[in-house]
Amino acid sequence: GGYYDRVVEMTVLNGLAQLNAILVPFAEPGGMRIVLSWASRPYDLDLWVSLASSPPGDTDFSVFWGQRNDPPEISPALAGVQLDRDSQLGYGPETVTVRSSTLPVALRVGVNVYGDGAGRVPPSTARCFTQPEQYDYSGCHFAGGERVEFYSSSGLLATSTYVGAVGDWW
Repeated sequence: GGYYDRVVEMTVLNGLAQLNAILVPFAEPGGMRIVLSWASRPYDLDLWVSLASSPPGDTDFSVFWGQRNDPPEISPALAGVQLDRDSQLGYGPETVTVRSSTLPVALRVGVNVYGDGAGRVPPSTARCFTQPEQYDYSGCHFAGGERVEFYSSSGLLATSTYVGAVGDWW
């Protein structure tokens, strides 16, 4: 067991500070851990890991909040890929583990804005829809600063930070 060393920056303003630190457990040798983090809004982003050959949002070939794959329940090509944590009230993290036993396969990592219950008391994760007549979509978008990190057993391999999206997908 154990956790990766991480550097956390903190700003103190007028004697107040807020620190949101994420502890990332080591990936097993030959495996990978994928970590999504973001700020307080939107409340609910979702990390998806899919077969690269499937279209975005295809639930038959993806690991996501609705299909954690633990125990394996979808395509044999995704055996050993599982969602560890689904965060629904901001900040994250959402984590997916890719075990060393996973067959060599091309994967796609995506992030979806699922919900943002801003203005609700208490805050909720009301579902976002792209059609205005279904839901007020004004708060259901990426806010900037969203980040996906990829860890091997050796440490951080790569970081992808939000720069643009297609609809509610990045």
